[in-house]
Amino acid sequence: MIVNSTAAMRFRQFLHMDLRWRTFIVTFSIACFTFFYMFQITSRESRVIVEGKVTKTERWFHNNDGESFDLQERQHIRNAMSDVEQIQAMVRHQLIKIYQESPKAQPLVIKMIKQFLPLKSALNAEIEELKELTKQEDGEVFKKLMKIVARRIELNQNPAKCSTAKKLYCNVQSACGFGCIIHHYTICLFISLGTGRVMMSNMSNLAYPNMDKIFLPLSRTCLTAKGNVDDYPEWESPNDEHPSSPDAPIVKVSIVYHKDRKTPFAPWTVPKDLIPSLERIHGNPMLWWIGQLQSYLMRPQKWLADSIKEAKSEEFQHPIVGVHVRRSDKISEASYMANDAYMTAVSDWYDTYEMRHPNETVVRRIFLATDDILIGSQLKIAYPKYRVVQIQKNAVVALAKRFSGSGLEGILQDVFLMAECDYFVGTMSSNVGRLVHELMQTRDYDTSNAAITIDHSFRYYGQFPERHLVLIDHHAEDPCPPEFEPLPPNQLPQYVRERLQLENILKQGCEVELHKGDMIDAWPELNNNYMRGGVNIRSGRWGLYPKFKVKQIIEPAPYPVIENTSL
Repeated sequence: MIVNSTAAMRFRQFLHMDLRWRTFIVTFSIACFTFFYMFQITSRESRVIVEGKVTKTERWFHNNDGESFDLQERQHIRNAMSDVEQIQAMVRHQLIKIYQESPKAQPLVIKMIKQFLPLKSALNAEIEELKELTKQEDGEVFKKLMKIVARRIELNQNPAKCSTAKKLYCNVQSACGFGCIIHHYTICLFISLGTGRVMMSNMSNLAYPNMDKIFLPLSRTCLTAKGNVDDYPEWESPNDEHPSSPDAPIVKVSIVYHKDRKTPFAPWTVPKDLIPSLERIHGNPMLWWIGQLQSYLMRPQKWLADSIKEAKSEEFQHPIVGVHVRRSDKISEASYMANDAYMTAVSDWYDTYEMRHPNETVVRRIFLATDDILIGSQLKIAYPKYRVVQIQKNAVVALAKRFSGSGLEGILQDVFLMAECDYFVGTMSSNVGRLVHELMQTRDYDTSNAAITIDHSFRYYGQFPERHLVLIDHHAEDPCPPEFEPLPPNQLPQYVRERLQLENILKQGCEVELHKGDMIDAWPELNNNYMRGGVNIRSGRWGLYPKFKVKQIIEPAPYPVIENTSL
């Protein structure tokens, strides 16, 4: 048998490489093979539709009910998209490590990135085309669901007889920024809908001036309540040790800090009757439900709608990517993220967009919202191929006069315009970043993947626990030691100690052992876009685990179905 000498020499070189190099090369090869295989599948299937051929694969697009995709097929498409993003994040993360630690390997790393990224963009474009086929069909379902939810809120908030209607007063006492405050109020809306009480509030006594004059009133028929707020009993869940009486004419929900209220009427659950429809058309039903309540609470007054319209310059044209860079005080709350981290995600999105629109002259626009007055000019210099659209005065005001009337108007302009963008890049450690992603959920198509976080995964303080079901066993090569164990997820965190511990887990990359069928309480801070982290409820141990080995649990909640608002 004659052995090719060059191949044999390269194989011997491979065996003598550092273990991490060998591991990476094998992983990269597998990733490329996976990309190639999925690309062949998706491109072949999409061509069947484009070319109108009648083949055996046509059944994959049109089932017996006349729908383009059934639930299982839609989940395959979403999983494929998620897998592509995870592979990209993993390969990029490992390449950056090698680039930083092995100067001799830097030319090879650059070459591998140049070969890898176009392949990833091509595959993403193919999967996006598959998703596009469902838009027209799903659009009507989205519109119907949004109409049903809006009607339920309207009926709950506008009783025929206010004097006899049960009420819930939202008593927000937390001194925090706009995104934080508005999320607090929406916590009350979840509870009021679940308990059948009219939500009432008074936003006039907050840190921001005229907060009570920016959104439409939550009710037209029930605006005031008798008595003094201090005398209202505190609402407690039936799952609490001392639950509130359901017959109490009025209760209050006081919010000073985030806590688990032991109720399913909270973010990260979904009305039970909406789940069958939502899980077919949307990649994250919990996020969609949050978005409906958040957008209802934030219906702008006419003056605000006009202000947002006037702030939108002629340069705000599609396609456009919203970018939110929070600095100033946020650096003390979350890790610093360099401009490159944001722009890498922006570049990835535009690469895929250009693949899908080969005949379009694409202008790479970003709409920038920030509290750092220097970032706009920095991006224009570092990324000359991009057109930076920004309301410059908002950056100045956000830094110097955040809690003024102009500061409030500025953040509202930025938030609503970012929610209009085709894609959003930000940090989910920021309330504003999360708010933008929530408001994007009111479109008539699936926007669960219309945003990317460059730090934490999405979370809503006060939410129902996020749980993952383990589908595939995971052996922890480097298990987290006991000293990395943070506080249990349902207790109020001791902020500094918890943050240091969670950062240690991410920095060390230590993992947790998983068995198929285990349930995990996931923590948003433990996220690098291909690994998530949390505590294994069975073992009580913490650590990271691959995202593809788990499935997010959709938590049903027994919200009342108001008459004439069923599906």
